Amino acid sequence: MKVPLTSLVINWSKIENACPEFIPNHWDLVLATIAVFGVVASLILICNFRKQMKESVFLTNLAELDFGFCLLYLWMYFFSSGAVYFKNKTMVELRVYFQVEDQIVKDFFETAIVLLMFFIILEKFLWTCSSRTRQIFRVVTIGKNKYWLALIGCIGYSVLSAFIQSRSLLQYGEVPFCDLLFRPVGADTPFLRVPREYVLPWVPIIAVILTFIFALITLCRISRVGEGEKPLNQEEVDLANVAAETPRLTTGKIKRSIICMLAVYFTFLVHAFCFYVYISPFTTNINSETRNTRILRNWSFDFMNVVFAGSRIIVYYVFCRNQMVVEFAPNALQNAA
Repeated sequence: MKVPLTSLVINWSKIENACPEFIPNHWDLVLATIAVFGVVASLILICNFRKQMKESVFLTNLAELDFGFCLLYLWMYFFSSGAVYFKNKTMVELRVYFQVEDQIVKDFFETAIVLLMFFIILEKFLWTCSSRTRQIFRVVTIGKNKYWLALIGCIGYSVLSAFIQSRSLLQYGEVPFCDLLFRPVGADTPFLRVPREYVLPWVPIIAVILTFIFALITLCRISRVGEGEKPLNQEEVDLANVAAETPRLTTGKIKRSIICMLAVYFTFLVHAFCFYVYISPFTTNINSETRNTRILRNWSFDFMNVVFAGSRIIVYYVFCRNQMVVEFAPNALQNAA
């Protein structure tokens, strides 16, 4: 429930004493600069991937989430520090008024990136399988199917999850400007208790575990990319692509793209570990910690997301240059040759 702005009493001394983390210093500018770099880098990736929208929908969505993480960081921390620095009543009111929405957006991002990374790694695993297997699971390997999978399975579910989690779970702390708290699950709206307690927390956790398993299997199977691609043998496929006037799909490009996404997955693994060990109210006792501990944990975690978002473009360039493979459909190697 929101704090009515008409009843909001702003006490600057109380805010600075309650959450000194928002008292600005030179580090705020440094961190904000990194976040701005993340915004620009993510926009570049979005523009590049949108040229092949359906085929690259997973990577486009990942870049859009990175863009959102960086913008949210600037809004939640740099803007809030600016409010304290300028002692601006309007900025404080905006910060307090939108805190619930901020948490809903964070919940959406957190669920979406877990499901999206699962789809990405599952797709890369299928790239190490035969064309027949990729055909069977074409919902994950063919552009138009991936588009609907991302729209319904990732974005649709994440919106529903964020909406349900936001129902009566959020309340303001002692100083509304500083942070939000979660009420005990099931405080009201009993009909939402089952999905909120037993479904929503476990779907992302299961997805994280399955993603880890598929990532390990994919790493072990990279050498098998292209095996069984009939009627051409592997040497013929590679030679045909080398001899072509225009760059075409090769097993080398596919393998580099898989390794690239496994490197991206490693950053997600760190993200997931930190979230479930330090941040999630369902797996940690973060709400029983001191206010300053809560703020620092969330601030550190959110900035880590900014760093990962900004580094994505560097990882892509190091592994693939401008030859990122965004789709390896059934029979793609035969068609390429």
